[in-house]
Amino acid sequence: NKIIIKNPRKVDDDLALHFYEISKIQLIDNFYTLMNNSNADKKYSKEYINKLIDFMIIDRHLLKTCKGKEDFYLPINEREKRNNRFEVKPLVLIGDKMIFSPVIIHNVHDLWFNGVINFMLPFEIGLECTVKALLKWKKYYENKMVDDIRDIFVRNGIDFVKTNVYLHKIDKSGNYPLDLGDYDVIAIDDIKKIIWIIESKYISRVASFFEMYSQQKNFFLEHKYDEKFQKRIDFLSVNYKKVLKSLGFNDVTNYRISPYMVFNKVFMSRYKHIEFPIISIIELEDEIKKRKFLD
Repeated sequence: NKIIIKNPRKVDDDLALHFYEISKIQLIDNFYTLMNNSNADKKYSKEYINKLIDFMIIDRHLLKTCKGKEDFYLPINEREKRNNRFEVKPLVLIGDKMIFSPVIIHNVHDLWFNGVINFMLPFEIGLECTVKALLKWKKYYENKMVDDIRDIFVRNGIDFVKTNVYLHKIDKSGNYPLDLGDYDVIAIDDIKKIIWIIESKYISRVASFFEMYSQQKNFFLEHKYDEKFQKRIDFLSVNYKKVLKSLGFNDVTNYRISPYMVFNKVFMSRYKHIEFPIISIIELEDEIKKRKFLD
């Protein structure tokens, strides 16, 4: 905020528009005056403001530290485990003087704001409670995305839509395998004779190629979500008539299986070939609408 700094001294004429210097005491006093004006809803002590400022002061001796252990090189890929990085701690304290860039301060604001709403904190070490809260929030949106997909089918004229379907629970006499898992969404178009099966996945954004490939490895090689979904596809392809009867359908002939893995963002497999389409939730609705006219 421009009004916080009262007459800061420019560090260098060539950098005049980018970096400023001010004493830490003066910075605290200016914050205190600004945040405790007559219109402020909440009052802040100088001790509290000092903690906020300390949170953003970089320790130049800990730049190579990752998870409390100093590395030989600067571990630039370890965003989650490094809280001592210039992009998140942009205040440099030399003696009693604070050197900073207003541009970087603004970037830090955006990094935290966008990080929280996208479940991707600038770092996670030391923020265990915040991470736990965000995981609960993310779980809420994962469930909501399943409901949104259900609503898309209903909105496009498909009345029979079920979510979180465990076959062994809807028909206990059907001897369905217990290890099959649940179908996030099953939508049955009895006019076009299509059984839509949807695997819904809500994934977080990534901030580097390292994180992107780590996310890919976690999804496709470690947890193998694609193989689990393929198992459900294969089972339904062979047993769809039995499943349709379990769901209350009388005419169970000549249906087609239409599987999709649906994400909240653009996503693809970089490790192996996938047999089923991987699309975004927006693309799913486009696909449903196309089927109305093409089939």
